[in-house]
Amino acid sequence: MNVASLPSPFPPGLRRIGVFAPAGRPDPQRLALGLSCLRAWGVEPVVPPLGAPERFFSAPDRQRSAALNALIQDASIDGLMAIQGGYG
Repeated sequence: MNVASLPSPFPPGLRRIGVFAPAGRPDPQRLALGLSCLRAWGVEPVVPPLGAPERFFSAPDRQRSAALNALIQDASIDGLMAIQGGYG
């Protein structure tokens, strides 16, 4: 089943969604697939740069928290979505 062919799970007013990596570094292919699904559902994903990974984290603590705070403070962002969970 093609997930992008399903009806959008988002409310009609949600246009831009901030996508962030709070813990582990996402697999690039899975991230690309997820972002394409969001676009197919009419949502524009906003992904801050991930930067250099630190051990098994997507980036150092300060960089991850700065990316999330930037999305929170951006008035054009309608919602937030974590790329993946995990340790950290």
